[in-house]
Amino acid sequence: MQPLREKSLFGPTCGCSVVAVGLDRDFWSEIKRIRAKTVGVSRNVHGVPDNVGISKLFCDKYQKLYSCVSYNERDIRCIKNEISSKIASENCSEVYQFTISDIKTAIRRLKPHKSDDASGLSSDYVINADDVCYVHFALLFNAIVVHGNLLDNFLV
Repeated sequence: MQPLREKSLFGPTCGCSVVAVGLDRDFWSEIKRIRAKTVGVSRNVHGVPDNVGISKLFCDKYQKLYSCVSYNERDIRCIKNEISSKIASENCSEVYQFTISDIKTAIRRLKPHKSDDASGLSSDYVINADDVCYVHFALLFNAIVVHGNLLDNFLV
């Protein structure tokens, strides 16, 4: 029989028991160690094999993407006015309320193991959060909708 430390965390007996029995190991460190693999760098992008060609390809795609919609001040002004009039005509008492069910549905759609390098937050934290957090998320989003205001930290 293998010692507990040498068993795979995701083996047939589920290495989660390592954390459950209180051994001196951090669950997320174990997950990170298991997933620690080197990621290969592609040597060929859309048939272009060299760095200069790849960078030119991306520049061309970027230019095409961001110039495909023409900028016409009159058109933009018309769109802005139309949006403003629709907002003004809406009944403010019928503001949408986020429910805990909405939050759960959105969290179920999150991809696991994604993180924001700037803050160090991982989608795993939200996916594995307690139901109490869903209540707080719903309150937060409802406050944003009602007050129409965001903290500077929310702005990207």
